[in-house]
Amino acid sequence: MAQQQLLLVTLCTVLVGGLTLLGLAHFESSQVQQDREAALKEAITLTSELQQWKRTPTHAGGGQAYVGFYGIDFAALGYEANPLAPGTYQKGQACFQLTTERPAFDAQLDVWVGGCHGQQVLTVTLTGATPGETTWTFH
Repeated sequence: MAQQQLLLVTLCTVLVGGLTLLGLAHFESSQVQQDREAALKEAITLTSELQQWKRTPTHAGGGQAYVGFYGIDFAALGYEANPLAPGTYQKGQACFQLTTERPAFDAQLDVWVGGCHGQQVLTVTLTGATPGETTWTFH
């Protein structure tokens, strides 16, 4: 009888331990997914604001008179950029890097999860002020 009880206690301990590890793994993957979704939502907001800036006349603080996205940065959109890297903005676990490329002055928004040295999850390329002039590349 004692051997059966010992075997039952051991089996329950192993089962509870396995379920605990499974629960922790599920929680961790759920947190990563939530971080990715939050980064995507912020990227959508930033892309919309970049396009709005491009449609706004220069005298009203926008970039309509400029070729492409010349002169845009996070400060122009009202965001606090990283002082050590002015083209970088962080929110939560997400890091956003904005660059303008010559000669067309397209804007490129790179998105990382897990900080600026984490995993790159998205690149948004804007060639104009409409959704049709936006390319979303998921990594």
